[in-house]
Formats: sequence, structure tokens, C-alpha cells
Amino acid sequence: MGAGDDEVELKTLSKMVQVIKDGLENDGAIAISDRRHFIYYQPGKSIDLPIHPGDRLREGSVSFRAVQAKQSVAAVVDPRVFGVPYYAIGHPVMDDDRIVGCITAIFPMSKRVMAETAHPAPPYLIGKTNDRYIPISFDEIHWIYADQRKTYIHTDRGDFQNKYTLTQLENLLPPGRFLRCHRSYIVNLASIAEIHPYFHSTFQLVLKDKDSSRIPVSQTYASRFRECLGF
Repeated sequence: MGAGDDEVELKTLSKMVQVIKDGLENDGAIAISDRRHFIYYQPGKSIDLPIHPGDRLREGSVSFRAVQAKQSVAAVVDPRVFGVPYYAIGHPVMDDDRIVGCITAIFPMSKRVMAETAHPAPPYLIGKTNDRYIPISFDEIHWIYADQRKTYIHTDRGDFQNKYTLTQLENLLPPGRFLRCHRSYIVNLASIAEIHPYFHSTFQLVLKDKDSSRIPVSQTYASRFRECLGF
């Protein structure tokens, strides 16, 4: 697929997003970009960033971060990027393993989100089992996984349900300690015992839990995984 094909595909996506946006209850803004520039922007009634087609992606924006990471990003953005704080969810558009662009939904900061981000995150996640809520320190976590639209934390004490999605946890967990390795898995890097090459440039991880469990590194995340771990 050439640059011209990228532009055609993204313009088609912009039409699809406009239809989706018409049904957004909270009237978020929509931005579409290729790898370097915004090519479409539709403001919302409550949020309108200074984005114009042709503008370069700004470092620190969710669109920029999703393109760089080649994976979905959900985050609160510092007001220094566009002049106002906002919350956004960016989804990369991929052609096999190649990044083509990004679709980003942009929302105004609610009072609740502003209050939550004003305090440092605790050094643990909350896990639920039966009728109890249990703080689980980061050191205890081997991996986090999604199953049947629910999120679970795997530890040597067992598996505990968590309220956040994997995409949300990517932005809540401390960088450099946890890494998304599959659409269904986030791994604690300190819990990796071995990395085994698998087929089609993928990997299997052997973990340090009591069962020496194995979890996959999918092709989508393999390049970033190798880059972060330096091999």
C-alpha cells in the first residue's frame, strides 16, 4: 500500500467516523491522522482543540503516542500540548504490522477525572474475589489478562478481577515495569524468566510464577516488545 492508498483509506475512515460521531452521546471531538499529520478533525460541542487538517501531530498528544506505540492509548493530556487539558482515546490504524494512521476520540475533562489525576496513583491495584476487595502490590503481579470482557490479575495467591480495561491499565501502571504483549495480556517485566522465539516473529514468555506459565507475545506487539527489552 502506497502513500496515496493510505490517504484514500483514511479519507474513507473519516466518513465512517462521522457516522459514528453522530451517535456519540457525549459529543466528543474526532481526529484522524496519518503517521505524521492530521487529515480530518471534527470538534465537539464541549471540546474544540486547535487542530486543522495538515497540522503535524504534536508530541505528547494521544494521536502522536498511539502512532509511536502502534497500539491503543487512553490518557489525560497535559494542557501544554493544545492549551487545555483533555481526555482522549486513540486507536491506531494498521496495515499488517505497519502503522497507517490513527483515529482519536477527544473528550473534555470532567471534574471527576481532574480530581483523580490530581493525586498520585497508589503502588497497587485492587483485586476482587467473592465479596472482598484486596490491594495487590505491583511486585505480586505476574501478568494481567482479559477474558470474556473482564480483566483479571494473576498472582501466586490466585486470580483477582479488576475493574479497568487493559487499555486503561496501560496508562495507570508505572512505565518500565509493565508492558502490553498481546491484545489480551499485560506482563510484569520482572516476572519474565525466559523468552522463546515462536512462529511468524512472535514469542512465548515463560513466567516466574509457581507453574512456570507461558503467555504469548503477538505479532502486533512483538516489535515494540523487542525494542523495550533491547534485543
